[in-house]
Amino acid sequence: ETIALFYEALDSSKSNFLIFSESDNRINGFVAIGSSMFEVYKYIIFRPLKLFKDFPINIFRFSVFKGIFESFHHNLSQHSNKDLPKSELYHIAVHQDKKGSGLAKELFMESCKVFKKNNINIFRINVGKRLLRAQSFYEKLGCKRISETTIHGSEESITYIYNIDNERSVN
Repeated sequence: ETIALFYEALDSSKSNFLIFSESDNRINGFVAIGSSMFEVYKYIIFRPLKLFKDFPINIFRFSVFKGIFESFHHNLSQHSNKDLPKSELYHIAVHQDKKGSGLAKELFMESCKVFKKNNINIFRINVGKRLLRAQSFYEKLGCKRISETTIHGSEESITYIYNIDNERSVN
């Protein structure tokens, strides 16, 4: 329910987009992209009953508040960094049956079209440092590794940027 609220917030935002791939009434994968997680946080904060419905006891745990604060702080620090693009590819997910089919690349390229349509030529991607396949995927597409960061206290991540107009970018 909490994850559904997050994606509902993304979908309702004017600055964020969800792109789906489906066949036979089944979602095979999706990509979440955008320019304002603040709209998402605002949407969620103004729906406390939906937010707390899933975990009424856990919300009083320090670790829950800490995780929310760290996510918000990380996003704020990346937005205030003038060297990083404001827009971001938040997440690509592909159904297990479709892994290796090229669907993730299709979703990536579709996200580039949506960014371009909204006059966005460059965006960032944060990838967990331990996710070597994801790193390889983005690097093959022409994403440029620019920095390392930590999310949620000790979770190390790599920040990539992708320039849609770059010659190295895959079309």
